[in-house]
Amino acid sequence: MAPLLSAFASLNQKENFNQVLNQLEVLFQNLEKDLNQALSDAISVELERKQAYESIKTQYSKFREQLVDEQNHLEQYIEIMQSCVQKEQEIIDQAAEKISHNKNALEHAANMCISFEKSFQSATQGRNEEIDILLKLEAFVLQQADVFGQYIGDDFQEIFLSRQDSNICKWTDLNNNVFDLSPLRKSDKYVVSDETSGLGSFELIYVLNICQPVKCKQQDAAVYEGLKVLDQIIEDCDIIAYQQNAIFSHIDNDPHKGVSLLFQGDTCALAPSIKYDENNNLVATQPKQSDQKKKAIINIECSTVEEPNFRIDSSDQCNLQFFIKSPYGCIGGASVLALLFAGYIFLGSYINKSKYGLTGSEAFPNFLFWQDFPYLVNDGVKFSIFQATAGLRIVKEKFGGYKDRGIQAGYNTI
Repeated sequence: MAPLLSAFASLNQKENFNQVLNQLEVLFQNLEKDLNQALSDAISVELERKQAYESIKTQYSKFREQLVDEQNHLEQYIEIMQSCVQKEQEIIDQAAEKISHNKNALEHAANMCISFEKSFQSATQGRNEEIDILLKLEAFVLQQADVFGQYIGDDFQEIFLSRQDSNICKWTDLNNNVFDLSPLRKSDKYVVSDETSGLGSFELIYVLNICQPVKCKQQDAAVYEGLKVLDQIIEDCDIIAYQQNAIFSHIDNDPHKGVSLLFQGDTCALAPSIKYDENNNLVATQPKQSDQKKKAIINIECSTVEEPNFRIDSSDQCNLQFFIKSPYGCIGGASVLALLFAGYIFLGSYINKSKYGLTGSEAFPNFLFWQDFPYLVNDGVKFSIFQATAGLRIVKEKFGGYKDRGIQAGYNTI
């Protein structure tokens, strides 16, 4: 720029005009050259920038297309997921509906089971009481059959008394004290739970009865061991003691404490001992067989209170002890019951008179029941006589009858 200004200043001197013009021309040529070079450089830079822009634009366009494709793919996936969520929600709703329905059905079934159980217990309680009364009445009739059997002959006595196992029902000690356990016989059986077994949902039980055996694997047993799962007794069982050869004795050798019945079973298996070798490894051992037999001791404790079921002491697995309190474990158990019955009449009559103001026969406790009791006894005796006369008919057919003794078949007038 400075040479150009200097050339314009020389023109005022009017000297060397041509030289100045030449100088100016050279300057303008150089300027034109520089401008052309600058323009060329600018065009080159612009072309490079344009190419870079086009390249970036192309890349961005491709990336945008990829994003659009990815967006379309994600939208399709979202639609699929929404459809799946809708289906899953429908399944959840259906499952919730089924759960609610099944819950209601389960509650209804449980209520029905409870109702059925109550109805069954209510319906069978009276029948069991009647069966127990009939069993006691049968025991009474069988006790009186000795005299009747002596009158009509030994053959009938053998037939009639074959239903009674007197070895495990009655016992006369050395002092001629008679213990009659037949009223303790249940129409079903005693099921005793061992609360010390610690088996969780499984319950170890022992099944027994008085005066009659219980069945285990088609064998007669005095006591057998079983398992109860969810209040259901499974069929598998293990005989503890057999019914044969019961041994009577007094509890602690004291006749006033009660009666004890001893039953024996097979050889008792002892628990295996745990041993370890020199490397501290467990050595497998087999259960040992002892010379001792399994025993079940049934103790009828003398008491004015009659327990409904036995208690068990299973601390010694080879010697199981069963305990029950009953007046029939006392000397003269029937007399104790008579005293209890008299006390029941006296106390019941006193309460009815003093509290309810009843008089006369209405003051008698449970008057309606005792009013019907003779008819119940009448029916029971008729049934027993019918069984006896049926036995007589068998004897008559076998031995030609006992016409000279005036025995008639059929019902007799009471």
